[in-house]
Amino acid sequence: MALQSVKSPGVQTWVALLPSQPFSPKFHVALATEAALEAEGVEVFVYDMPLIVENGTAGEFDVVVVVHAPIEVRLARLAVRGVPVADARERMSRQASDEQRAEVADILIDNGGDEEQLTQQVDRAWHLLHAARGR
Repeated sequence: MALQSVKSPGVQTWVALLPSQPFSPKFHVALATEAALEAEGVEVFVYDMPLIVENGTAGEFDVVVVVHAPIEVRLARLAVRGVPVADARERMSRQASDEQRAEVADILIDNGGDEEQLTQQVDRAWHLLHAARGR
């Protein structure tokens, strides 16, 4: 598990990159760390959980943000990284569908465009999260 602080205006945020298995020892360490940091005034925790839908853990979090891209975009990005299309499609067939991910999402971010479009959507999502917290 990687845990790092992220600077955000007025809010201390921590990002945890968690393992695929939701109840592994690293997951429990992250939750214990969250409790300790919350006591120190940290207000926002972001968990990067690649298999949140497959593991059925979406309900464990206050807000679920799903970042998606059209399959063609994902395949092209994976091809650039050297992943053969057939392998990528086979992996994707074992994962939750876009519809299943969208179903658990409180906020859905489209990562099919350029970096500027993505940044705008992330900024909007961040503002929605803070508005929901009464900021």
